[in-house]
Amino acid sequence: MANMLYAYGARVRTNLRKLAGEAFFGTSTRVKDILKPGEFVTEIIVPKPQDGTTAVYDKYRIRKSIDFAVLAVAGTYRIKDGIVEDISLVLGAVAPVPMKVTEAEDFLKGKVLTEETAREAAEIALRHAIPLEMNGYKIDMAKVMIRRFLGF
Repeated sequence: MANMLYAYGARVRTNLRKLAGEAFFGTSTRVKDILKPGEFVTEIIVPKPQDGTTAVYDKYRIRKSIDFAVLAVAGTYRIKDGIVEDISLVLGAVAPVPMKVTEAEDFLKGKVLTEETAREAAEIALRHAIPLEMNGYKIDMAKVMIRRFLGF
């Protein structure tokens, strides 16, 4: 759920303040690094997507039941006349926290969405990836899932 909330640009309200989703979901795995002593979450605010927005969440898991993701792709995009107007793309289970792939988003904005641009965006999203030992397969898996996220 954190991946999708991050992609949507959700905000988190606590009893003390309001935090951007990026600060809450994408910075630390330790609650004590995010919330102050005595602070607790009271509300998660998800902005209404603009008309024409497509939301996608996909995860690869071993079992068909609800399970931890081996890899997840979450995001939203809006296309008008074949051109990507807006996109938010987040990968899950590739780092300790959900990872927004802004280089790939920036590449796609203003481009016609084709199989080739989807392939290029997937390459851009993972070009700085440094896999842990035994996790190199996730790079190719993430590229495939990003292309699927984009409809290819």
